[in-house]
Order: sequence, then C-alpha cells, then structure tokens
Amino acid sequence: QAFVVSAPSRFAMPQVDPSEVDFTHHAVQDRLQEYFMEWIARPEVQDQFRRTVKMQLDGKLEDFLAGGGSLPMSPKAHHSPASVALSGAIGVSPPKSPNRRSYPSAINSALSQNRDSNSLRKSDPSSERRGDGKDAYSSNFNATTTSVHAPVASDINQDQIDKFWFGRKQKAPSKELTTEEWDLINQMFEDQPQGITDHTALEPLLTQHLGLSKYLSDTLLKNIRIFGGLAETAPVTKAVFGKWWAGRIRLGDPVSNFFYVMKKDTFEWIEGEDMRPYVWGLLNRHPGLDFLHDSPEFQERYADTVICRILYAYDRHDLRRVYLRELRSKRPDVVETWRRLDQEDDINEIRDFFSYEHFYVVYCKFWELDSDRDFLLDREDLMKYDGHAFSRRCVERIFSESPKKFSSTIPGKMSYDDFVHLIISDEDKTSDTAIEYWFRVVDFDDDGAIRLHEMKWFFEEQEQRMECLNHETVSFSDVLCQLSDMIEPEEPGVFHLKNFLEHRTTATVFFSMLLSLHKLLEYEQRDPFALKHQQREHPDYTDWDRFCQQEYLRLAVEQDDDDEGGDGEMDGEGGNAFLDGG
Repeated sequence: QAFVVSAPSRFAMPQVDPSEVDFTHHAVQDRLQEYFMEWIARPEVQDQFRRTVKMQLDGKLEDFLAGGGSLPMSPKAHHSPASVALSGAIGVSPPKSPNRRSYPSAINSALSQNRDSNSLRKSDPSSERRGDGKDAYSSNFNATTTSVHAPVASDINQDQIDKFWFGRKQKAPSKELTTEEWDLINQMFEDQPQGITDHTALEPLLTQHLGLSKYLSDTLLKNIRIFGGLAETAPVTKAVFGKWWAGRIRLGDPVSNFFYVMKKDTFEWIEGEDMRPYVWGLLNRHPGLDFLHDSPEFQERYADTVICRILYAYDRHDLRRVYLRELRSKRPDVVETWRRLDQEDDINEIRDFFSYEHFYVVYCKFWELDSDRDFLLDREDLMKYDGHAFSRRCVERIFSESPKKFSSTIPGKMSYDDFVHLIISDEDKTSDTAIEYWFRVVDFDDDGAIRLHEMKWFFEEQEQRMECLNHETVSFSDVLCQLSDMIEPEEPGVFHLKNFLEHRTTATVFFSMLLSLHKLLEYEQRDPFALKHQQREHPDYTDWDRFCQQEYLRLAVEQDDDDEGGDGEMDGEGGNAFLDGG
C-alpha cells in the first residue's frame, strides 16, 4: 500500500511498436523480471523499502498513510528536482561529508557509545542487532517522519514526479535483409553453389564483416543446420542461410551479432550453457589448447572456468544470464577478447576469460581443498583455503548463502562454479561484483550499511587468531580510524556500498582486514617499494592477474618437485601435460 501512486496517469508509458514485442506469456514474464531486478537493485529503492519496513515494524506506517503521506519511489539514481523537493518536505536531507579533522573525536564517541551497549557480545550478531530495534539510522528517520507532515500527491507538481524506469529498448536486427547483406551472402555462395559443408567457409564472413571470432564457425554451422532442419552433414543452402540471417545479423555491430548468434531464439539473454559449445569449439581448434585433446575431463573443467569468468563479469544479478545491454556496457569486452584469439596462438597472452594458466591456478586451488574428491566443498574444506586465511565467521557467512546463492543442489556444499566466483572475488576486490559480494558478507543484518558492531564482530576473531600465532595485535579502534580516514564515510562508523565503489583500492584493505588473516598481515607488513615495482613491471595487470602469475610459478615449482619424487596424483596418466601446456 505504501508504494501505490495516487495518480497513475502521471507516469507515462514508453512508446513501443506492437509489431516488435513478443507477447507470449513467458516473454512478458521474463521482461518484467528483468525490469524489476534492475529497479530493485538501485540503492535509493532499497533504502525506501527499508524505511517503510521499519515504519511498519514500529506500527507507524498506517498512521503515516492515513495522514495523507505517500512514499514516492524514484528509480533514477541522480537527484532530480522531485527527489530534492520530496526529501525537503519529509525532513531528510543528504548528510554532508564531515571534516577530516572531526573524525577522531567522532569515532571515539561512537566507540564509547558502542562499548556501553550490548551489541558487541560474542553471541549471534543478528539477534544482538535486533535487540531493541533501534539505532542511529532508524531513530533519525523516526524523528523526522513523526515531526513533519509528508507531502500528499496534490501538493506535488506533475513535472516533479520521476517516471518509472522501463529500460532501454534493445531493438532486434531487421528481418528484412538489405541489398548489402544479400550481396555478401551471394558472394559467399558463388564458390559453393551446392551449399556450405565446411565451417571454414564461414570464417571470412565472421572475421571480416560480422566482427566475430573464426573459432565460432564450427558450432555456428551446426546451429544453422539445426535451424534449417538439416542432417548433421547436409550442406547449408543459400535459402536456409538467408532465413537464418534475418533477425539475427546487423552489419557493423559485432556485439549484437555475438548476442543473437549465441542465444537461444526463445530467450532474450545468453545463458551459461549457450556458451559451452562455442568454448568447446575453441578447445578443439586453438593451437594453445592442443595439449588438452587427450584429457577431456580437463577440457570440461576449462570450459566451466571460462563460462564462470564470463558470467562473473556480466551477470550482476546472479541469474546465470547475460543481456545485450550488459555486453555493451561491461569491461573487459568478451566479444573483442574472443576475436583476439584469432591472432594469438599463446592462450596465456589472453588473460581475460581464456588464460590456461589462470584456469590451472583455480583448478589446483579447488583440488587442494576437495579432499574427498566429490567435486564439492563443505565448511571444513573451505576453512583450509589459502592456509586457513578465512575466519570461521567469514566461512559461516559464505555458507549462509547471503552473499551469493550456491549453484550446488546439495545443502551445505559449494560447487566448483561457486568456488570460481569466490576465489576471483577474494583475490581482486576492486570489481563491482567482488565489492558487492564482500559487502553482503559483512552486512549480516542486511540493512544496506556496515556498522561498528558488524566490523567489531568480524575483527574480534582476527585479534584472537593473531594472539594465538604470537603476532603483534592491532586494536580495533586503530583499524577503524585508519579505514575511516581512507574512505571518509558521510556518517562516522557507517559504511555504505557506494563508499567502497568510490574507493575501490581501499575496499580491498577494508574487507581483507576483517575477513582474511593472511591479507591482514600482508597489509601490515607490506613493502611499498615492492608494490611499486610490480605495478611498473606490469602496469596493465589487475590484482587477479598478479595473483595468478605468482601462483602459477609456485605450482610449477611444486610440480617439478613432485615429478622428482614420483608423485603425480592429479595428472594421472597425463603426467606433466596438464601443467606443461602453459
């Protein structure tokens, strides 16, 4: 009821050509779900939901609505005239950034108040957080909402109300072929009047005109045969190829071509499994992966890793889907990266998505933890990760599936795909996906902010572990002051997601200090000159690239030692092939 708008006519619907809309039930449902996920992920929408739920829990929502109040929901991220007017009317204004010099006193005050409360007990933090249901955030909101009358719809100008967000219209390629497109098709079939029987005949078209990789050609030819209802080895005629082209190909738009070539005709997104046959085409043909031809199990794991890395970069909502707009907006560009494989025989030179060395590091890390070889990890397995770097509280939060729901169907078990997501997030905390992941780990009460009691709860275990290992301990107040000076949150001791997105390098330090003992000690004992040397040596490397480079060298040395000792458990009959391919 709180989100019902009293004047629906003021929210203009987008102008859409009915001929371009798929009105089937599942298509409409999928599109609505896509729009809803985009909308609900916006920070201001989540904040409004939290405030409304808080008012309902306090028994004040009905009185608020009965008094003529309404809660406008603006899906726009920027401050429009409407949002400014509404925030002023409700009595809530965006807080100003505090002066840097005011931090120590403000933090000390917050710490002293926190010590006097019962929220830092060592019991379940979620129950502590809910003790009396009050904190600075909710108290401030309650005070403002009860003392100032909220605006009614009649008091607000029509021009001040933001329109609902319907997403950008991604127009599909035309089903009518242009003269230029027919000329290209005719030219391709001039030398093959009986039809195309070999996938190499598609490579010039893919690389020179469609902006795609030649390694897509074999799987593409199979899919065209399936589209035309042809036998497995039947030639593809010009008529069948022209029908397949219509509605899929747009000259001069490689990203669109990649999207419509790879996705299923019935969906408006690419699923992870849609990419698998194309990755297998790469495995079968790329010279840098020839050594894996006798190891199909490793080929399958390589394909899993490539798909997971692509989804990690593009699937922000954890739906195992990639939409066209995400392909256009995200970096690294998977379409361009796939094309680079055509000119590079060393697969390890393509660090984004396809590097064999990166896959080897991930797989070996998983293999070391999976002691019972069921290809699943439980809590005790993950506790061994990185030399027992994670605290138990961190592991429990990961297995609560609050940061990310596991793809494994077995409760309490993490699959290989889940581990790929975890290790990339752990070793490179500067990406949007990683920052959001670790933010959800620490924000155990899911209120959209990391507060002192949450930070303290995680850091307590770090302090205990440092004492047990005879390391010099770092006090929580020192850590808090240091992190606050680096991030400068609007409210001392309260960190929001946007703070970490604006300070990505500091986000790495923040989450490492709270969750990983090894990374905490590495930061405290860091050598700034060594870090600068690494950055100068490989300025284009990400944190993930540097980690994989170092780990691969370490694993190579260990493999050499194992070979001398006759231990080749993982390689089996393949011997050194799994490592030597790098």
